[in-house]
Amino acid sequence: MRLNARVVLLMRRGKSLTGLKEIGDEWRRMFPSEKFQEFIRVDKGTYYARTHVRCPLRGTGDVRACHLLMEFDRTLVDAFGGQFIVLTSQAQPGETTCTIAIRKKGAPVDDLVPAYRK
Repeated sequence: MRLNARVVLLMRRGKSLTGLKEIGDEWRRMFPSEKFQEFIRVDKGTYYARTHVRCPLRGTGDVRACHLLMEFDRTLVDAFGGQFIVLTSQAQPGETTCTIAIRKKGAPVDDLVPAYRK
């Protein structure tokens, strides 16, 4: 997943940024269509978005596999200067989208509970 992310970073010319909204928007830009990644809001130093890409893990309950699969996104966001956390996963029964949070590198994230730890 990391290698795939690095290829996308090169192809799409991803760059390190300083603003939180810019980091989140750059993550969205890395996908074939930005409509796959819906911006929700920036609130108290956190960028929230929802992923609409249909995941092969949808409904399986395997949130650990989801965590591994999302290494792609974590690698992208790390390159932009942020941290990427999946809050809800399509792997959880009944979920049809993933909700994610992005914070700047070095910002505390202990108040954000990743889906795979729930």
